Amino acid sequence: MASDRTAPPAPRRAPTVREVAEAAGVSVATVSRVLNHQPQVDPARRERVLEAIARLGYRRDAVARNLRRRSTRVWGLVISDIQNPFFTALIRGVQDRAEQEGFAVILLNSDEDTDRERRCLELMAEERAAGVLISPASETESAFRPLLDPAIPVVL
Repeated sequence: MASDRTAPPAPRRAPTVREVAEAAGVSVATVSRVLNHQPQVDPARRERVLEAIARLGYRRDAVARNLRRRSTRVWGLVISDIQNPFFTALIRGVQDRAEQEGFAVILLNSDEDTDRERRCLELMAEERAAGVLISPASETESAFRPLLDPAIPVVL
C-alpha cells in the first residue's frame, strides 16, 4: 500500500559568498569588502552586493570565519552566583560594552562551585573565546588560569 505522505522538501542550502558575487556581478573580494564594511568599494557596487545579499538571504558563516581567525567574537562571562543582585548591573555593563565593540557575551554561572567553574572555563577555551571575564569561585587565579589558552585575556 502506497503512503499518501510525500517526503519533506530537502533543507535549502545556504547561499555562498561566491553566489552573492555572481548575483551582484562583482568579485568575491568585493563582496568580502562590503561584508567587512571597508570603505574602498564603489557605492553602486556596494548597493548591488547588498541587494544580492538580501535577495539570496545570505548570512555569514560564523563557524567558518572563526576557523580562519582561530578565535571568536565572543566574550565569556563566568559569574559565581547569578542570584547575587550585584551581578545584574555587571552583566548589563559587560553586554553593553561587548555590543559596542562588536562582540557577543556567553553568560555562565559557576554557583560558587570550583568544578563547575573549571567546566565553564574549559568550554570558553574550546570555543576560543576572545576573552573571559570571571568572578572566581576559587581563591586564586592559579586554580583556573592553566585551563585557558595563554592567548585568551582574562579579567578578574
